[in-house]
Amino acid sequence: MSQDKTTIEEFVKALNINWEKPQSEKALQEYEFPVGSRIALMSPPNDGKTTTVAGLFMRANCKVGDTLHTDKQFKCRMLEKGSTVHQDVSDLSNGIFPAKTQTYLGFRSSPGLLLEEFCYFGVNRKLLGLHVHPKLYHRALQVSINDLPGETLSQVMWQYRMKAGPQQKFIQDTIGNAINEMRNCQAYIFILNAALAHGLGLPIEAERDPNVSRDPDVNLTRMLEDIANYKAKHDQKIKAAFVVISQWDKLEPRATKLGFDLFDKNLVKRQADLEEFVRRCFPQFFGTLHSSGINLINYYPTFFQTEKNEQGEEIQYQDNIEYYQSNGTLAVKSVNRPHIMQRDIFDPEARTLWDNVRKISYSEGSFDKLLGDVMELAVNIK
Repeated sequence: MSQDKTTIEEFVKALNINWEKPQSEKALQEYEFPVGSRIALMSPPNDGKTTTVAGLFMRANCKVGDTLHTDKQFKCRMLEKGSTVHQDVSDLSNGIFPAKTQTYLGFRSSPGLLLEEFCYFGVNRKLLGLHVHPKLYHRALQVSINDLPGETLSQVMWQYRMKAGPQQKFIQDTIGNAINEMRNCQAYIFILNAALAHGLGLPIEAERDPNVSRDPDVNLTRMLEDIANYKAKHDQKIKAAFVVISQWDKLEPRATKLGFDLFDKNLVKRQADLEEFVRRCFPQFFGTLHSSGINLINYYPTFFQTEKNEQGEEIQYQDNIEYYQSNGTLAVKSVNRPHIMQRDIFDPEARTLWDNVRKISYSEGSFDKLLGDVMELAVNIK
């Protein structure tokens, strides 16, 4: 959040928007869920939200195939809306980091992910010439990617002031709807950037946005406090908080010296270790998180291992990436950045012939556990 408008409350007052009380929800698109049945994903700017979203969506798609012939089938449907989420998932599966979400455009794009789980009593069988596949239950949930706290509010304020008449009213309503949706979701996925963490010596990466605090602990706490305060005013509580620790791989040089295996396949199960990391490196966020009456709090380390040369330095490639311009048209720009390690198709340890096709080196276990945990909050559809 910007330093001149440090809270969402101050921001909406400056825009002359009264979103203190829940407003009537905007018309839902086909298959969309009401706000109260959603989980919102958010983070401060430049913390890898777009890449994390693509990784989450990619794992959800893969899980459809993984469970297709089982008695507990998983289904997902991506709501792209005005975003480029399908292209983001495609790029990531090919080892290319997706483009950064443009400021303000996230307010109207805000992609979503519909998750469903079908539990059957045994697999599909043929008895007396009929296919028998009794369904025990069907659960569904929507994850909303809310860009409101992630983008720089001061820039949005500037864009808002440059508009007049219907255009300004449209921005006002769009921002108000985004705030309303964020505050009224039942649970939240917060992204903590390990590369920006303080307390482990100098941060591995410096905060690039001049409009936010250099310490991500401050930005995260402000986000959480706004939601928790709003919930308290309306006699509500956050049902669950899922804390994703992004860019976990950036800590590798220091973890190696400490004898800590960052890429342990069972790390996501070692919740005490992850909790201690967040407690020490994000103390204000941790304190607010555990003081807000949240019953379920889990942690998920995520990473994307990049290609490196013999000296351990990241290899830079020139990529053409798609992004939306301020007028809503799609454009392409060229950037230099690293690529993600691809899985070896001919790896002798691959379980099947197709096991490593379009697979990259990342923490599938964390995303898989996250998908399973969020589905515990799913609505049971009769």
